[in-house]
Amino acid sequence: MRGIGFIYEDSSYQYYSRNTVCGRKFTIEVAYTYNNKKKGEIAGWKTRRGYWMVMLGGKKFMSHRVIWALIHGEWPSAQIDHINGDPSDNRIANLRLASQSQNNFNRSMFRNNTTGYQGVTYEPSRNKYKASIRIDGKTRNIGRFDSALDASIAYQKECERTRGEFHRKPENLRVGV
Repeated sequence: MRGIGFIYEDSSYQYYSRNTVCGRKFTIEVAYTYNNKKKGEIAGWKTRRGYWMVMLGGKKFMSHRVIWALIHGEWPSAQIDHINGDPSDNRIANLRLASQSQNNFNRSMFRNNTTGYQGVTYEPSRNKYKASIRIDGKTRNIGRFDSALDASIAYQKECERTRGEFHRKPENLRVGV
């Protein structure tokens, strides 16, 4: 693809920006009525996973990648991470370039988690909670603890040390970490 020039050639969309409290918000709107979309409505559709998609020049694009290109003048060279974890929040202040690993660091807790804390599992044979972290494709044991909260605090400290800005702070941890 040559830059982002083709975006402006597609006359079915118009682009505008407005300032919001948390940063610049870009919206891609339909320029004329077609396919049950009325002029002025937000273009595209939301996927099952919550991402906005648009068609430009007959091709499907994730809206956050188009917005990145519109702001920065070039297509993103890596994945785009949604800082707050909400895939439908495409404010430029919520988007950043990330490697696959960095993007995975910012994932939410798995649905099948039984302890309620990310990075923490219960070991019934030892009656302890184990904190572990994955670094460079290898699982590293952080330690075993009497409570899930203590294990989670140790996990969060290790995340901050190894993952830096891509570390997602948990919603369920109310202790000053």
